Amino acid sequence: MCGVKDCPNKTYSNEYCQKHYIAFKRHGDPLINKRRAKIESGELCQVEDCDKPNKSKGLCTLHYARWKRWGDPYFIRKVHTYPKAECGVIENGNKCQKQKAARDMCQMHYRRWTLYRDPLVTLKRERKVLGTKEYRSIVVPNHPMANSKGVILEHRYVMAEYLGRYLIAGENVHHKNGDRSDNRIENLELWNTTQPAGQRVEDKVNWAVEMLSLYAPEKLKDSNE
Repeated sequence: MCGVKDCPNKTYSNEYCQKHYIAFKRHGDPLINKRRAKIESGELCQVEDCDKPNKSKGLCTLHYARWKRWGDPYFIRKVHTYPKAECGVIENGNKCQKQKAARDMCQMHYRRWTLYRDPLVTLKRERKVLGTKEYRSIVVPNHPMANSKGVILEHRYVMAEYLGRYLIAGENVHHKNGDRSDNRIENLELWNTTQPAGQRVEDKVNWAVEMLSLYAPEKLKDSNE
């Protein structure tokens, strides 16, 4: 058995087990461990349970800074923590529980105060809707004018069917009576928002020819005759 007290390992060499023999051969002491050997050789910090490398006076950077400033490498400065202040605004009979940001108010109430000088003001944005209802949509799978889900606005679909072609970029469909749910062709009219590319006469003439060829090709025929 190993010559070290309370070691149950078998003898390896020189009356020591393999572990204690290696320690004895390297450091001259079979009971020394790797960490203690590094501390004695100056590789590690001397503070217990600290595995950081030695910087100066046998201490690591952290413990050396503590020793240099406070004279004790074990000194830990106590940091006083104060409870986070809450917003002081009382809204609907309840105190706001959010953290205070400025002027005893949370970020939301403080922003209201900076904008309107009242932390309790709330502005409701009304949605502007033309007509009595919203646009209606229908599902027409694989239609060129539909979105990825096959949905297309009904008034655009009705106009395209009436014209016998798909609507192009710059073409809008307007409801005459303002009711977006009334998609009768009698209530729809085609609008175009395109403009000439420039102010040169040549550009305007080319644009006018394109518009006539698209919407009134018979007038081009009359002018050519």
